[in-house]
Amino acid sequence: AGSMALMVCTGIGASATLILPWVMLPDVLDEFKLQTGKELDTYFYGAYNTITKLGTIIASVFITASLEISGYKTGACTQPESVGFALRIAMSMFPLAMNLLTAVFIWKYPITEESRQRTKKA
Repeated sequence: AGSMALMVCTGIGASATLILPWVMLPDVLDEFKLQTGKELDTYFYGAYNTITKLGTIIASVFITASLEISGYKTGACTQPESVGFALRIAMSMFPLAMNLLTAVFIWKYPITEESRQRTKKA
């Protein structure tokens, strides 16, 4: 039962990180157009996709470096305890830290329901 609850919580958290940016982007585009009069949707979508790919690269480098530092041996049937610890940190604490950092930016997100309604009317 405990592992099922953990999977549900993980699914909710993971889905939020995948969905929220796509929900926020149209509001950002509308606000940008209202403030500047320019429609640069393709640039914003391109920038978002590029940043996402960059994040994937950084995560891959972090995992690889963690395994290297912890003494991972390619092809070995057993691994040192330090490898398990490194994986637990890399797959829990690092994503937690990045999600908390993201939450700070989302909290400071300048588009509120009031500003969104104003943009919608314009």
